[in-house]
Amino acid sequence: MDDLPITQNIVVAARDLSWKAVRASGPGGQNVNKVATKVELYFNLDESTGLSEATKTRLRRLAARNLNASGQLVITIQPLALRARTCRWHSTR
Repeated sequence: MDDLPITQNIVVAARDLSWKAVRASGPGGQNVNKVATKVELYFNLDESTGLSEATKTRLRRLAARNLNASGQLVITIQPLALRARTCRWHSTR
């Protein structure tokens, strides 16, 4: 994984990022519990040297619900088509 440029002045180092493919929740037909269709990106906020302490403090406040017990910011990415299908399935129930 390469460094992640956020702005012209802010770059998140690749060493501060990790990711894991996981199984998405919800209906999936034959692929349910078989295929990892969701990705979780972990950003090691406490150890990051690319952000000032003021920026880290603001990010902790704004993204508090996305911080895990280890202080990592967890960003979940799920394909839009799968989310749309899941929403349609739930609306029919």
